[in-house]
Amino acid sequence: MTSVTKEVIAEVRMQASILEVVSETVVLKRAGANYRGLCPFHAEKSPSFNVTPEKGIYKCFGCGEGGDVFAFVQKVKGINFIDAVRELAHKYGVKLAESHEDRKEYDRRSQILLLYQQAAEYYMRLLQDPHEGIVGRKYLADRGLSQETIEKFKLGYAPNAWDGLLTYLTDKAKASPATLEEAGLVRKRAETSGHYDLYRNRLMIPICDSEGRVIAFGGRTLGDDQVKYINSPETPIYTKGQHLFGFNLAKTAIKEKDSVIVVEGYFDAITSHQYGYTNTVAVLGTALTEPQAKLLVRYTESKRVYLSFDADAAGVKAVESGLKTLSQIAEGIGIELRVIKVPGGKDPDECLRSGPEGVEAFERAKNNAALMIDYQLDKAVSGIDLETRTGRIEAASKIVPILAVIKNSVARGEYVRLWAMQLRLREEEILSDVSQYRAANRIDSRPSPGAFRSEQGQGQSGYQSGYNRPGGGFNRQEGGGFNREGGSGQFGGGGGGFNRGGGGQFSEGGQGQNPSNIPQKAQFTKNTGGKFQKGGKGQWGPKKPEFADEEGLPMPASAMGHVGNRRAPISGCFEAERQLLALYLTSREDYDVAARQLADDRLLNDFHQRIKEAIEGVGPNFATIEDLQSQLQDRLAPDAEAARHLIDIILKAEEFKKQKMPVSVVLLDSRARILKERLTLLKTAISGLMSRADNDSEAMALQSRIVELTQLDTVVLSKVETLEDLEKAKARLDAIESAQSQTTKMETHV
Repeated sequence: MTSVTKEVIAEVRMQASILEVVSETVVLKRAGANYRGLCPFHAEKSPSFNVTPEKGIYKCFGCGEGGDVFAFVQKVKGINFIDAVRELAHKYGVKLAESHEDRKEYDRRSQILLLYQQAAEYYMRLLQDPHEGIVGRKYLADRGLSQETIEKFKLGYAPNAWDGLLTYLTDKAKASPATLEEAGLVRKRAETSGHYDLYRNRLMIPICDSEGRVIAFGGRTLGDDQVKYINSPETPIYTKGQHLFGFNLAKTAIKEKDSVIVVEGYFDAITSHQYGYTNTVAVLGTALTEPQAKLLVRYTESKRVYLSFDADAAGVKAVESGLKTLSQIAEGIGIELRVIKVPGGKDPDECLRSGPEGVEAFERAKNNAALMIDYQLDKAVSGIDLETRTGRIEAASKIVPILAVIKNSVARGEYVRLWAMQLRLREEEILSDVSQYRAANRIDSRPSPGAFRSEQGQGQSGYQSGYNRPGGGFNRQEGGGFNREGGSGQFGGGGGGFNRGGGGQFSEGGQGQNPSNIPQKAQFTKNTGGKFQKGGKGQWGPKKPEFADEEGLPMPASAMGHVGNRRAPISGCFEAERQLLALYLTSREDYDVAARQLADDRLLNDFHQRIKEAIEGVGPNFATIEDLQSQLQDRLAPDAEAARHLIDIILKAEEFKKQKMPVSVVLLDSRARILKERLTLLKTAISGLMSRADNDSEAMALQSRIVELTQLDTVVLSKVETLEDLEKAKARLDAIESAQSQTTKMETHV
C-alpha cells in the first residue's frame, strides 16, 4: 500500500511553495500578481515562463509546458510522480508512512546522503583530534583561518590510511563497500576484490546543497601528491554543474547585500567569508554552467553578479565562460555583470590574506569593478598601440563585434560615441561598421519566441510574442494556421486563419501585404466572422493584441458578448472542450449550469474526459472554486497529461472571469463545435465503410446514413440558435451513432 494518498498529496501541496520550488531553478521577477522568468524547458531570450503563486501553478506561453509543483519537480529532476511527492514531503517536513517496497528507490538517495553526513562528521572529528589532525590544523593556521571559519565550513581531515573511512562507515552505518563505492567515497582495488579510501592525507572540504546537506567533498593534498585536489565523482545526489560551493552559507547574505561574488576556488570563497564577504560562492570547476548561473541571481533583486576569478589564463577563460553563460540567461532579466580585477594578479584568497592593504585593495577593486561590456572592450584592445593609425584600425576591428551585440540601441550608440573619441575615429565610421556587422550576422532579424515555427503543435503567430497553445499560429502540421490538410488553423487565435481544409478561408487574388516573404496570392480582410477573405485592404502582419491581461501578455481570442457581435471563437474541438471545462471553474453558478448541461456529454479528447470525470468525482462537495481547483489538482496529480491540461483550463477560466463570458454563449458555441466534430468523424468512418461494402444494398444503406448526416449538418446544425435546438440536434446524432454502432456490431458478429 502506497503512502502517497490524496490526503498526503493535498498536505504536501499546501506546504510546498511553488514560488520557492521554481525559484531554485528559474530566475523569477515579479510581474503584477505573478512572477516571470526564462523557461527552463526550452531555449528563449524573452521570458514567457509564468508562475502564479495564488493558484500554485506555472505555465510557459512559449513552449506550452505547465503544471503544478509536482509536475515541475518531475520535469526538472526527471523523476516520476511518486518520487516528486517524496522529494517535496522530505523538503517540507510532511511525514510519509511508506512500506519497504515503496521506499526502496527513494531510500537509495537518502542512504547516500546519510553516508556523506557521517563521513563529514568523521573527517571533522579527526581534524580536531590532538594527534591525527595536527597536519591539517597547521595547514589551516598557515592560511590564517579562524576556528569559527573552520567550523562554519565543516572542514575536516582524511587520515593517511588506506581504509580509515571504509572501516568507520562499514562499522557505524553498516554500509557495504559496494554502496560506499557507488557513493564515491571509496574505490575498488584493481588487483584484488577489496576497496580503499578515495581520500587519504587530505584536508577535507564538504560541498553542500542549498539546504546545507553534504553531497560531495573536495580533498586538498597535505603531502607531495601530484594531484593537488581530488573531487567527488558525480553520484545519485551530486551533479557538479548544478551546485555552487558555499551557496548554502551565502544565500542569506546575497539577499541582504543584493549581490553575489563568484570566485574560482574553495579557499577563495572560504577566505572571503572570513573577511566579511559572506555573499561569496565558488564554482565547482572553472566553467560556469547555466544551472549555477541561475542559482547566482535567485536571491537578488538587482541581479548584480561580480566575477572574481584568478588572473592566470585559466581564470581569464573562466571569466569569458561565465560571461557566455550568464549572458544567455540575462536576456530579458537584466543581470548586472561586473568583473573584479584583483590587483597584482593575485587571487582573492591571496589578496585578502596579504594584510590590511590587501583587504582595502580588494574592496577598492570590487567598488571599481567594470561592467562586463567594459571589461570585454578593454581586454579586446589590450596590447594594441592606440597611438598609431594601424593600431587604432586594429582596435576598431576588435571592438565592433562586441559593440554590435549590445541589445539596447541607446547604450550601443553611447558606447560607439565613447570609443570613437578614445580611438580618435569618426563616430559615423564605427557606427557604420557596427550596423554592417549586425546586418551580416542577422542580429536585428533573429526570430523572437513568437516567430514562425513549423513543428507540429508549436505554431505561433508573429504578434503573439510567445503566447502558444494548441491550434494557434503558423503550423504546417496539426494545430496551427498554415494548415493545408484541414484542422483548426488560425491567425493569432482569431478563429479564421489560413487553412485550405477547415477552420478558415484562404482566398486567392488581391494585393494584400506579406511582410514575411511567403509567396503571396491574396489580399485578406477580416470580417465579423473572424475569417480572411477576398477583397478589401487588409494587411497580414504583426498587430498589437486587441486584448491584454494585467501582466501585459496577449490574451487568447475568444467569444466576446452575443453571437452576432463578438470575435469568432477559436476553431476546433480541442478548444471547445477546454472552454466547456473552464465553465466549471469560473463560479459556483457557472459550475451548476455546466454540471447540469454537460452531465450526459462525453468529451472526445481522453485527457479532457478524465478531467471531466475528476470534476464529477468531486461533485458539489467543495467550499469555493479555489477549493474545487485544489481538489482537482490533487486528484489528477498522478495523471501527468491530464494535470498539464488542467492548468490550461484554469487559465481559461481566469480569462472568462475577466471577460465576463456569458455561460449560454460558451455552452452553445462550444457544444456545437463538438457536435460538428462528432458528425464529421462519423461521416468519415461511414465513408470508409462504403469503400469496403460487400454489396450494393450495404453501400446504399451507408449512403443513406451519409445523406442523413449531411442534412443534419447543413439544415439543422447550421440553424442552431438556442441550447434547446442544440439538444435536439444532439439527440438526432446520438440516434444515428447508435444505429450505426448496432449495424457494425451485427456485421462483425456475422
